[in-house]
This record gives sequence, structure tokens and C-alpha cells, in this order.
Amino acid sequence: MLVVQNFLVVVSLIVLTAAPPASGQVQDAGASPQTAWGDPDLQGIWNNNTITPLQRPTEFANQEFLSAEEAVALEQQAIARVAEQNAPSAVRTEPLPAGGNVGAYNSYWTEQGTRIVPTGRTSLITDPPNGRLPQLTTAALARITSDENRRVFDAREGRAPAHGPEDMGLSERCLWYRGIPTFPTGYNNNYHIVQNPDFVVILQEHIHDLRVITLDDRPHLPSNIQQFAGSSRGHWEGDTLVV
Repeated sequence: MLVVQNFLVVVSLIVLTAAPPASGQVQDAGASPQTAWGDPDLQGIWNNNTITPLQRPTEFANQEFLSAEEAVALEQQAIARVAEQNAPSAVRTEPLPAGGNVGAYNSYWTEQGTRIVPTGRTSLITDPPNGRLPQLTTAALARITSDENRRVFDAREGRAPAHGPEDMGLSERCLWYRGIPTFPTGYNNNYHIVQNPDFVVILQEHIHDLRVITLDDRPHLPSNIQQFAGSSRGHWEGDTLVV
């Protein structure tokens, strides 16, 4: 198993509606819609596509929120990148060198985003306060630098033969993409949320990942039953679903 991180961070789980706020404006949450049984209604099709990075960029140091001017500038830069990506390719009369970039994908195939999160935060990480990932623990570093982990990593990078499908990552085998929590990716950042009084279910478009969150006090699954999304339990704190 390739171990990337071993730490606890708090990430702001932001979902963007089909009608996001104007550039540079912080969205007013307002009153939350309610279900027929009185819980906050999360149901619908959501998208978490954003240009806000997981970690706070070093140039923002201890700055937790962007100014309106900074937000507009970052979004304009993102729009310019998409426009450049979509520009027609130059007509070539000679073949590219071996391994040359053929420019296969434009924004029709990708979903890079052009907006910051509605709160205007400089990172998705909200805790630690600096908005950055803590350093790896000694134990995590030892796992990452182990001979077995290096062998698996080389197999995934095509530098060495794999011993079997288990050497390949879950996303490469289209079994599970990322998480938990799930972060924006290059495409398929859509989520379908359905709920009833006892469950909230999140279906992710990317590799059709499914997470079932139980809201009552039933026990966790037995230890011999393990799921990619874990055995989630949640409860409401006001309008917030805490999982």
C-alpha cells in the first residue's frame, strides 16, 4: 500500500451550486432548506470544482481569506488558462518528434474550474490554522521510503513490472478514486446526494464511488467487513452534517 500522508487535518467541504456567486463575492449561506422530516435538505446534484488549492500557497502566509481584488485576479488567471487551452492548434506539416505533445485534451475533456470557493478561503484546509499539511510523522516516512513501497511506486510509474493488479492503485483499476474527503479532480466532479431520516448517501460521478452515512446509533460494521468508504456515522449540528 502506498502511504502518502499520516496526519489529521480539517478540510472545508465546499459544494458549489449551479448558480455560483459573482466573482470575488462571498456567498451568504442564508436559511437552509429543510426536508419534510425537519433535517437540512442536502439532496440534489452538486459540484466541488474549484481553483482553491488544498494547501494555502506560501505567498498568502497567514492570510486566511482572499481580498475581493485577489479573488477576481485568480479567477481571471484561471479563465485565461482555459482560453489558452482551447486555442486552435497550429497547423503542422511535419510529424512531432517521438514523445512530443500532441495536445490531445482541451477544456471539453477536463474540468479544471475557474472559481474560488464561495467563502473566499485561501485553502481548502481550515485546520491547522496555517492552511497547510503538517509534516509527515517518522512512521509515515519510514513506510514511504521502504523497499516494498518503492517497488510498488516504480510499478505504478512504469519503471518496473508489477507483481499483480494489487500493485496498481485503486483509481487506476477504477475501484475507488480519492478520499475521504473527496477533492476536486481533472473531471467528473459531480455528486448526487439523496437522504432520508436514517441515511445520507453520496454518489460521486468519478468511478461511481458511493458513500453511505448512517445517522442513527446502530453499531459499526464488523471488523471483517471493510469498505473503501469506511463505515460512516453522522449527526446533525444545526445545519451541518458532521461525519
